[in-house]
Amino acid sequence: MPMDWVSKPLIHGNNYYVLGFKEEDFVIFNVTFNRIFVKIPCGGGHRSWDCVMNDKFVKFVYIQKKQVHVVEVPVDVMFVPPILTGIHTKEIYCMKVLPTPLKTISVLLSGGEDCTLHVSYVNHETSESEINLKNIQILDGHLSSIRCMSILELTINENSSKHLVFSGGGRAQLKIWEVAVKTNKDGFSKEDVSCKDLLSHMLHGPDKERNKIRIGKELMYNADPETRLMDISSMKNPEDGDSILVFVACSDGYLRAFRYDINLNELKLIHEFSYKNRCILKVHSFVYETKVFIITLATDGQLNFWIFEMSNNTVQIQQIATNERDSVKLHESGINSFDMKCLNSSVYLLSTGGDDNCLNLLTFTIKLKENVPSVQIVSSWHTASTHYAQITGIKMLDDGKLYSVGADQKLVVHKYSCDKSKVQVEFLEEHTLSIPDIQGITFCESQKYVLHLHLTITMKTHILIAAIYCFRSITNLFCIFGKGFQLLKN
Repeated sequence: MPMDWVSKPLIHGNNYYVLGFKEEDFVIFNVTFNRIFVKIPCGGGHRSWDCVMNDKFVKFVYIQKKQVHVVEVPVDVMFVPPILTGIHTKEIYCMKVLPTPLKTISVLLSGGEDCTLHVSYVNHETSESEINLKNIQILDGHLSSIRCMSILELTINENSSKHLVFSGGGRAQLKIWEVAVKTNKDGFSKEDVSCKDLLSHMLHGPDKERNKIRIGKELMYNADPETRLMDISSMKNPEDGDSILVFVACSDGYLRAFRYDINLNELKLIHEFSYKNRCILKVHSFVYETKVFIITLATDGQLNFWIFEMSNNTVQIQQIATNERDSVKLHESGINSFDMKCLNSSVYLLSTGGDDNCLNLLTFTIKLKENVPSVQIVSSWHTASTHYAQITGIKMLDDGKLYSVGADQKLVVHKYSCDKSKVQVEFLEEHTLSIPDIQGITFCESQKYVLHLHLTITMKTHILIAAIYCFRSITNLFCIFGKGFQLLKN
């Protein structure tokens, strides 16, 4: 609630209101439109007051300095519905799609500079002019901006789905949420989505524990700058089905591994190591033949492969040689975005975009010889002529198209193919976007079935023959986010 002191709820007609105080103002908050409708300066909530509402006006009575004050606000002036429901008040840094059994509804989670996590949805059955993000719930709890997010599927079936959401950003804070979505045959509504705040973890503890350090009788202060969580990758522990492995890329150059116990709701730091005193921007984890592999991308433009091993409560993260070298130089500076696809059992396709305007695609293979892993770069392709500024978002689709966005407010489409692991890329088109300071791109896919009735009349018998054909229509919807968001339909 956007208030410091919640006093009482109020129902009028079909709308639900919450009355309260924020600093020196009396506030009426409309839950339906998720906005503040009235602010009346009164000196705060430490006073006698009352509020009534009817179809014509809202009357607020309060005592201040031994005097009774009456304020009337006309309903026509106050209850003006918004033209468009707002999402974030500041810049959006991350946006993910929540996998659900719903075919025509896409549920999205987004976080940004306003320190809130928004749960929204898009209805693909509406017309193109009516497609828009509609807010479901706003989750508070982050002390600073939300920089990254990871979604892990717990259960999914025809009736419901349940996911864990890991969000992090400033103040080295990592939060864990549980989001559940139910399937309603009568249609989708906001009540079908429920969110729960499970846990909040700060790397260096709260302010009282972090800032003050006692050495004997002397009180010292910690002058280290705040660490920011840059990216999160989560996966189920291959050796323990009741625990989750969470890998976090941090701005202080450390890659940290956490273990989250689902039953006990406990998060524990199990390993950390420093990478060349460079900020790690992106991290990704995956399983190959029961072994956990990690990919890190940092501000030095290097691609690094690691293997994660845990046995008898002993955790090790060791670097894997790539083409008989420790790392692969992909960019001249920071790598802001990436996407990866598995082509077959041992061949992977990786695309990256960075501050140097360069777009990279490469294929690599993983081999385990005598239980010793190795990575071999098979083929690569790059270009620096499609974008005029840093590339901030990349998405590869199964139809062989690569979409990239950047700070130059351009959406560039390439066609890629892999023949015998050799990468071939062809430029297709580009579009100009309308939002500034673009941070990334996400993709939503919807499926719906369309019935077509085909009627024929034979010339000889004049018999009417009817046939019904059912086609599956797949719609691609892209959401580009930054200082605002833009929806593009393919």
